[in-house]
Amino acid sequence: MDGGVLNPLPINHVTRKENLIIAVNLESKPDKQYSVIKKLDTKTSNSLDILQASYYVMRRKMSRMIIDLYRPDVVVNIPYNICNLWDYHRAEFLVQKGREYIDKALKSKTKIE
Repeated sequence: MDGGVLNPLPINHVTRKENLIIAVNLESKPDKQYSVIKKLDTKTSNSLDILQASYYVMRRKMSRMIIDLYRPDVVVNIPYNICNLWDYHRAEFLVQKGREYIDKALKSKTKIE
């Protein structure tokens, strides 16, 4: 397993000295302006659909717990539904949105929403 599965927000590896710790949370609350959030249909879903949905719920919960435990100075919250796994063709848009979210987080210096 890679770090994204076992440690989706690895701020526990950052040493707090005089550095500003900025965490980029890719598992933040969904935003309706991006993609439709699909609900799991128990009548048509197969075991792989259920496993995938469970994995994403687990990853979001783990990210939240890591933020609460390690308390970074700034959290940049990116809605988890801003893109899908294979959206490489949207890289320019995603980089621009990332910059906007970082600017917003640094201006407000909000730790946790």
